[in-house]
Amino acid sequence: MDDITAVQQLYGANMSTRAGDTVYGFNSTAGRDFYSATSASSKVVFSVWDGGGKDTLDFSGFTQNQKINLNAASFSDVGGMVGNVSIAKGVVVENAVGGSGNDLLIGNAAANDLKGGAGNDIIYGGGGADSLTGGAGADIFVFGASSDSNRAAQDTIRDFVSGQDGSISFF
Repeated sequence: MDDITAVQQLYGANMSTRAGDTVYGFNSTAGRDFYSATSASSKVVFSVWDGGGKDTLDFSGFTQNQKINLNAASFSDVGGMVGNVSIAKGVVVENAVGGSGNDLLIGNAAANDLKGGAGNDIIYGGGGADSLTGGAGADIFVFGASSDSNRAAQDTIRDFVSGQDGSISFF
């Protein structure tokens, strides 16, 4: 991630790099093998620099517990590894798809589409009008600030079932 920052300070940010809607991980449309995962045993290590569009981190094929963080200058733990996927400073990735483990999905200030998949997931949308889907399992939807879902940017929980899912938590 620091390499991307250093190059951009010298030459400026290339906003035409992957400026359309891009998927990283499974079902990748990034055009580079190192951004792709093809099986549950794939080892992915990359930092995302993306010029725009509606972008997605798709780690749906992994069975391990994962932490997927969509905030810029953050690291995610995917596919059984720690800190192996990062999002460069200044980049907005809008969407994330978890796998069959007990995943933690952390959104950012954009309107995120977060899908937990199977497992007992914890989903935190953050700011923006988010779409939150837990999938199978006893999922927990977290709202950490009053700005996480308000009249101007309402979050939508797509599949909460009382008595089956975990909880909706306000902190």
